[in-house]
Amino acid sequence: MTGGVMTGDVMTDGVMTDGVMTKVETIRCPNCGKPAERHYLLRQGLGPTQLVQTQCAACDYLLISCSETGRVLEAYAPGIAAHNI
Repeated sequence: MTGGVMTGDVMTDGVMTDGVMTKVETIRCPNCGKPAERHYLLRQGLGPTQLVQTQCAACDYLLISCSETGRVLEAYAPGIAAHNI
């Protein structure tokens, strides 16, 4: 990665707000395939643990997980019934 830009995707340079470093990557939504955003949130002082938030404005998909453990903290995906998971 050079200058905050990744090949094929867009990633902004890290922005520090209230002690949280945020990087944003443009991806394809895993639910509908349209452009979506993946936010990498790293809080200072917590070590390597970071939250990853994937969101899509087109279909209202949301997934917030821990990058270290893979634990899902919050999820919402219209069109995917809970009993199918």
